[in-house]
Amino acid sequence: MKDYGGISAGRLEILEDRLKNDIIAEVNSFQGRILLHTENADGSVVPVWDEADPKDIAVPKEIMSAQVDKVDIAYTRIPITSERPPDFTDIEALADVVIRTDSERTPIVLNCQLGRGRSTVAAIVVLLLQEWLKSGRGRAHARTPRRGTSMLSVPSRERERDVLETTPRLSYQIINNLLRVIRRGPDVKRIVDDAIDQCDQFMNLRESIEDARLRAEGVADEQQKKRFFQIGLHNLRKYFELIVFQNFLMENDPDTVQTFASFEEFVKSRPVIATFENELRVEGAKALKPLERSEREDVAFADDINYVVGNRSGSVLSASTILKSDFFSNLQKMSLPERIDGAANFRRNPLTLAFANQGSNGKFVCGSGMPTVDGLRRALARVDAAPGGNNIVFWTSLREEPVLPLTNVEATGITTDVVEAMEVNLKKDIEREMIQFDGRVLLHDEVETQPGSFTITAQWEPVTLQDIMTPRDVFRLVMEEGYKVDYARLAITDEQAPLPDALDQLVHRVEAGLKVAGDLVFNCQMGYVRANLKFCDVTVALENEDESTYATSHYDSVDGSYEEEAYLRGEYKIILQLVGVLSYGKVAKRVTDKAIDAMADVQNLRKAIFDYKLKVDASDAGSQKQKKLMDLGVSYLYRYGTLIVLANYLIERQKHNIDSSFPAWLKEHREITRLLGRRSLD
Repeated sequence: MKDYGGISAGRLEILEDRLKNDIIAEVNSFQGRILLHTENADGSVVPVWDEADPKDIAVPKEIMSAQVDKVDIAYTRIPITSERPPDFTDIEALADVVIRTDSERTPIVLNCQLGRGRSTVAAIVVLLLQEWLKSGRGRAHARTPRRGTSMLSVPSRERERDVLETTPRLSYQIINNLLRVIRRGPDVKRIVDDAIDQCDQFMNLRESIEDARLRAEGVADEQQKKRFFQIGLHNLRKYFELIVFQNFLMENDPDTVQTFASFEEFVKSRPVIATFENELRVEGAKALKPLERSEREDVAFADDINYVVGNRSGSVLSASTILKSDFFSNLQKMSLPERIDGAANFRRNPLTLAFANQGSNGKFVCGSGMPTVDGLRRALARVDAAPGGNNIVFWTSLREEPVLPLTNVEATGITTDVVEAMEVNLKKDIEREMIQFDGRVLLHDEVETQPGSFTITAQWEPVTLQDIMTPRDVFRLVMEEGYKVDYARLAITDEQAPLPDALDQLVHRVEAGLKVAGDLVFNCQMGYVRANLKFCDVTVALENEDESTYATSHYDSVDGSYEEEAYLRGEYKIILQLVGVLSYGKVAKRVTDKAIDAMADVQNLRKAIFDYKLKVDASDAGSQKQKKLMDLGVSYLYRYGTLIVLANYLIERQKHNIDSSFPAWLKEHREITRLLGRRSLD
């Protein structure tokens, strides 16, 4: 059967009209007979001649139109691809039907081929929309009824009430990850689960995921196993999308239905959703393993680790989630000359890049690991920003992981507001656990059992309510104590180049800091600052140097150099091509390299790329190890290229008074994104 995924209703109806004409022609050619094929129970296809009259052959639209005199039918065609979640246009078409229909007096009938998969998912979407509209009219209950009379006028399956109350609803790691980054995640999931259970007359979408996994594990034939795993993944993807859709509904008021963004715009404005979808594709069958809760009745101690972790139920600290220590051995780089207890890898450099031996302008850029409360006080005192000091500090956290500072959950594309909301929810989860276990919280830590080998161990930590703070709480505390610091959060993924929007925010943050602050401090988990100190140096260099300064190169000619030296200078094919297409490519690369060298105490980005290249070349071709190393190497090279591109943008902005933002400027230069998207370490 040909896949018509993405086809419009109008186009599909044109195809049906053509098919109707073809069938009528065949009936006339074979004296009132048509050749049909039927499928037996064993899967075999058998041809059968059947009698037909041309006047009995009609397309669905004609059949519905013929009933108008007897029943008032408003017929709509929404083509949804089988075995796939509804796409944005499908969802919006269903929403349009529901919004235009008085659901309390008009039944909505949904059909697909067999009345199972697509119609079940569509029914769930319709039910979610109906409840949402009712909530806007002030008639919705606090929660959707789990069972009883369905709004879709189809009686639910009858089950024993005690079974309903005791049977736990399964969840999955990808679903838990999503719930952590959306507002009121557990409530969103509960509403979707209620709707799924109310529309489960023929298929329970949530339970079908586990059914498919169990069937896959129960068969020996690899083809059947693969097929069942695919069914499970398709349904997990549908479950994921329904939760995203319910989150979209809860973020919008039905009264403003004509003014808020579309579902597609909502999803695209949250890149973290695409990150999770990609994780689902990468994980494959592993994603189908449900999270397990401990149901043991014979727990001897309340601090049984498996029991505690398995039964966590917070919005962020959920089942099978651990709190992992943010500090670990060997965090401090021993090569750094300065040590500040509680602020690992703190270092301070003049803000201006000295190409022509200019002196410092009195401003500095600093890097640090995630500080403790006392470590933050010491770091601010070090730069004369303590109470009574003469300096002002602009401190920017680049962590996208929610931190208290105890946990670590990364998701590329997550926004600052979402991270900080997660931290507030995590704080509440930890406070509840602390109260439940009499002033203790279960914390996991990494312990080095032998050189290069680590194991995760659990331990109970005594805490008080006053000890539990988000990073913003910590900075608010020290500001109230008189420390002179301006705090901001800019969520950037570790091991990844920042997204263009994040870079643009970083540029504006630096520009604001330059007007009032003597020090710009950036922190991530370990103080490697995810290469973003280089961004700041590039920004400042371009604001303070003139073109004659750029022309003074401290590099030797490439001609006659060894291959290794060329790589260490960052002369990869992609980078050289990038330099060639940029308007100020050579200058941008030179400034970027100078910034990288100025921050090389912790990590030299060009050397890190070359190290990964050597490891890739030494790995077995096609192995998982080589693939992982290649991914990391390409990511670092992409980061390097992105720095050069940002530098070029800043030069253009300064020289030509460009008003467009970095993302807008980049969108106008598709050749740059195409080059950066190449996967090569040559």
